[in-house]
Order: sequence, then C-alpha cells, then structure tokens
Amino acid sequence: MKKKLLITIGVITSLVLLLGVSHVINSYLLSSEKSSGTITFILKDQSNILINDDLEYDENQTLWDLLNENYEVVRDERFEYFIIGINEYIIDDSSYIAIYINDSYALKGANELYLKDQDIVELRFEKFWGE
Repeated sequence: MKKKLLITIGVITSLVLLLGVSHVINSYLLSSEKSSGTITFILKDQSNILINDDLEYDENQTLWDLLNENYEVVRDERFEYFIIGINEYIIDDSSYIAIYINDSYALKGANELYLKDQDIVELRFEKFWGE
C-alpha cells in the first residue's frame, strides 16, 4: 500500500513539474516571438521630450534597425551598437543613453531587442553617478 502511494505521489509530482517547466518554456518563447506593428518612440533628456513619434516596424527588425531606418543614429566609434545620440541630440561626457521598454529598463541592447505592437520605447539621457 505504501509503495503504491509513493509511486502515485512521485508520478503526480513529476507531472506537476513537467507542466510547470512547459509553461515557463512556452511563456519565454511567446515573449521572444517576433511580430510587426506600431511602437511609440520617445527620446528625452533630463527634463524635455526631444522626439515623440509613432513608428511602424517589421517582424525581423530590431530596435537598432528601426532607429537607423528612421533617424540618424550616432554611435560610439569604439563600440558597434553603443548609441550616443539620435539626430542632433547627442549625450555629453556626464551622460549615457538608457533604453526603457514600457517604462522598464531594457536588459538587452538595441541590436537584440525585438518589439511588440504598442510598445513604448524610451531612450533617456541619464547622468552618471546621480548627477
């Protein structure tokens, strides 16, 4: 009797774990899925909105591709994808550009970010060391 109960508990636990892993994998794949649509792009310095545009993107475009298609992206010559400006708006020595997607700090660079319809993408000029 105890052996059957332990086997049943083991099978049920295994199924629950398998379903959980399957859910996590599916959630990750869906969140990484490439699509097309429209995003809002905002460039802001400390106190001003410098650019506020709605942009259409294609499913295979990264944020880097979309920005280069629509603006003059100024990059640091030492690093291929390090953005230091858009059009005439360029950071100074005490600032950097941070990327936010839907008000959350992006953990990837513009060359690795695929967008979702209705995303709000902000590039913010931020000061080093809380200046």
